[in-house]
Formats: sequence, structure tokens, C-alpha cells
Amino acid sequence: MADVEDKKCSKSAKRRAKRRTEKDADETTSISCADPLQLLRQQMEKAKSEKNHAAVNALRQQIWLLQDANAGVRSDVSAEQLGTILQEKGTNIPTPKTATTVPNKHSSQGPSFDECRKEVLEKKLWKLQKKKDDVQKIKDRLSRGQKLEKTQEQKIEREKLIDEEINECDDELSVLNQNLKQQKLEQSNNST
Repeated sequence: MADVEDKKCSKSAKRRAKRRTEKDADETTSISCADPLQLLRQQMEKAKSEKNHAAVNALRQQIWLLQDANAGVRSDVSAEQLGTILQEKGTNIPTPKTATTVPNKHSSQGPSFDECRKEVLEKKLWKLQKKKDDVQKIKDRLSRGQKLEKTQEQKIEREKLIDEEINECDDELSVLNQNLKQQKLEQSNNST
């Protein structure tokens, strides 16, 4: 009786495996024809396995651009540049029709580079402040006599680097804020 159940299991397992391989074969043929994003991902996996870091980076950039273009996200890459980037290195991927570009800096649409940079720096500063708070909590534990883990000790050692990064972010943010104020003044003067 046990032999019969083993045979049934092995037959059903074989059937499942056969269905999986057929399904995978169908997907790969349809992907290469239909979905350029999937094709790029496959090429990136191949480049990763070959440890070709330059190709992986280029393919990753192409994937990002294609995802943004398909989602209708504004990009600082023009439609012609997008087509060129996606066509290079033999990918032969059509440029999506939904690709849009960021208007020039004289246009009132879309955020400027400085505004985007300011947002990035504010997020970075928030993360650094959080790290600083974590270090302070660890120091409090140490002062209460609790034993620290090695990673916690390393965090305390990096406190000076965190402080330096916070100062750099603060300085850059203040410069960006001044630039943005000046740009707004210039725009208001140009519009009047």
C-alpha cells in the first residue's frame, strides 16, 4: 500500500514539475516578445550572474527609466534621450508613448532641481537626527550600567561622523533655502 502512495506522489510530482517547466517556457517566450521591462530584468540577472557590474548598472538605469515612463512620471530625460538610452546595447526596446519630460526651469510646472535637492536633504537630515537619537538612547543605557552589544558600541563610535553629516546637511540646506528664495524673487520680478 505504501508503494502505491509513493508512486502516486512521484507521478503527481512529475506532472507538477512538467507543468511548471511548460509554464516557464511559455512565459519566457511571451516575455521576450511582449514585455520589454521583463526582458531588461532578465538581462540584468544574466549580467549579475556574470558579475558584469557596469552592465548591471546600465540595465538598472534603463529599468528605472522605463518604469517611470510607463507610469507617466515626469523625468529630466527627454523623449529622444529616453529612446536612445533604451535602444543602446542591443536592447531594442520601444520608447513608451507615455514618456513625459520635466519642463525647463523657466516654466512654472514641476519642481526645480533645488526644490528636489532640498526635499532629499530634509529626509537625510531627519534620518540622521533619528540615528543621533538612537545613539543618545544607547548612551543612556550605558550610563545605567546595561551591557551593550557590539553593534551598539559601534553606533556610539560613529556619533562624530553623524554630527559632521548633520552639520553638512544643515549648511547645504541653508544655501539651498537662500537659492530658492532668490529664485522666487527673480520669478516674481520677471512676472511683474
